[in-house]
Amino acid sequence: MRVRIPNQAEILGVTSQTSRPTKNILFTGGRAPVTLELARQFHANGHRVYVAESLPFHICQFSNAVYDNITIPAPNDDLEAFGAALSKVIEEHSIDYLIPTCEEVFHVSRVKSQLPERCTIFADDIGKLRKLHSKKEFMDYASGFGLPTPRTVVVTTLEPVYDALRSGRDIVFKKVFSRFSSDTIVLPRSEQEVSHVVVNEENPWVIQDYLGNEQYCTYSIVIEGVIQAHGTYPTTYTAGQGASTYFEEANVEAIYTWIESFMKAIHYTGQISFDFMKTPSGAFMPIECNPRATSGAHLFDVRDRLDRAFLEKNNELVVPGGERRSMLGLGMLVYGLPKAIKRMTLRRWLGDWFKANDVVFSWKDLLPVLGQFICYAVFIWIALRSKVTVMAASTLDIEWNGHLSPIEVADDIPPGRDEDATNESCNH
Repeated sequence: MRVRIPNQAEILGVTSQTSRPTKNILFTGGRAPVTLELARQFHANGHRVYVAESLPFHICQFSNAVYDNITIPAPNDDLEAFGAALSKVIEEHSIDYLIPTCEEVFHVSRVKSQLPERCTIFADDIGKLRKLHSKKEFMDYASGFGLPTPRTVVVTTLEPVYDALRSGRDIVFKKVFSRFSSDTIVLPRSEQEVSHVVVNEENPWVIQDYLGNEQYCTYSIVIEGVIQAHGTYPTTYTAGQGASTYFEEANVEAIYTWIESFMKAIHYTGQISFDFMKTPSGAFMPIECNPRATSGAHLFDVRDRLDRAFLEKNNELVVPGGERRSMLGLGMLVYGLPKAIKRMTLRRWLGDWFKANDVVFSWKDLLPVLGQFICYAVFIWIALRSKVTVMAASTLDIEWNGHLSPIEVADDIPPGRDEDATNESCNH
């Protein structure tokens, strides 16, 4: 049964700000609006919030919900220095919980054995994260537990793609490791549409069965295989092909059941998100997994007590309370409005715009509204300097494409069933 955990302040009839901080929380990935969301929620519920980030400007540094912002080395520049800096922050500020949010979660996982034991690192082991991050290994991982997945095949040359096109198959062609649905070609119809793609042993792609265009995204917080919080939302407005900018709870039970079974089977701990497609037959199948935070956290507000989902293993499932809509206002303007004009759906866009709350805007915390424009300008500058898209620029220093050191490879979890997953867990 899904119930909303009451806010302690609601029970006591006092505001949460009147209580002393209960935990010192360190978030990484301060550049992401979802981190701002979580920082505000933790702060409002009495915790002291710190943010560690490698970018010189990020949206959380403008927020009064953050007690202190600390600049740390970028993990893609120096992983060892990244880990050492996190250790220093944890010790100096007596951090109780380190919660990664963006793709730096993979780097945090890689160095977590070096971090002080006093701090709980809310991230699973890197071997497990790698399998979930890979668009091929994830499918093998899930299907190994008897869960339905679409046919997904790794290719290192274009010939199998050409063969699929000649046979008339409806396919999606995408990179094994990517983000924001970048490097994804949906329903190619000719060899010319894919001929420019560089595919080899060092840069593998996958061919996946096309399942339809009705997509749902999820966001879950999981502790030891038990889902603590969960939300599902349909994909309506996006930045590019994948990153959603509009959020409304959908509550699809079939999707929740699939995730619940999988999380129990792999005994997962951390934040995790999935993209599902609804097939013409009405079934739901996953197309990829993001073992990190995503914008699905914007489905929740402070009254839902997401902080408890991170800090406590509860019997009750935290779900978004009430009927609310939220949006990334800047994303809706930059990406959603031009699409609406082009597709002649401006009236619908305007209606959705006025029904939703901008997740960055808060009367109690106004500076991030202005700060987001500075941050976007930084991403534009990085994009121009590095000759990549603005979306790619936003994760350039933290993205991870599955590369491990020889030691990490030796310790990696082989494809298939985890040793800690029991036969009993696979029956659910």
